[in-house]
Amino acid sequence: MKGLKLILCMLSLVVLSLSLVQGTWAQSAIKIGVVDVDYLLNNHPKAEEVRAQIRSFIQKQEQEVKSQVENARKTIKDENQLKQKEAEIFRSAQAQFDKYKKDLLDPLMKDVDLAIREAAKKQGIEIVFLKGAVFFGGIDITQDALNILKSKYGKTK
Repeated sequence: MKGLKLILCMLSLVVLSLSLVQGTWAQSAIKIGVVDVDYLLNNHPKAEEVRAQIRSFIQKQEQEVKSQVENARKTIKDENQLKQKEAEIFRSAQAQFDKYKKDLLDPLMKDVDLAIREAAKKQGIEIVFLKGAVFFGGIDITQDALNILKSKYGKTK
């Protein structure tokens, strides 16, 4: 609870200081937007293609890991060494998956970021917060950003 109060206090200070920098409180009202980034990522026109690529990668990787573990069990007789080898195989597979997923999602995140910026600019919004981090208030620009993504990258989900 104290952490939430501290965050809200800091947020209030940021908004107040930005208002004072731009002029008096009455003269400049800062427009604040909110956005659901997860919704935008899940509904990006290229999202289904990326999900299919990830599923395919996982299937191939599962087969590779299974084969590597079977080979290790055939060649390594010491139980401790076998456990270490299996852990190494799983860590390596996880690292490969994380890199592959990041490489696929980074371009989508960039698209989402640019769409959010464009939607905010069109509405004169100066600050955009994640929707889940705001208790109430703010102009929701999620749908506007999604429309921008669809217009640039196609209508399909």
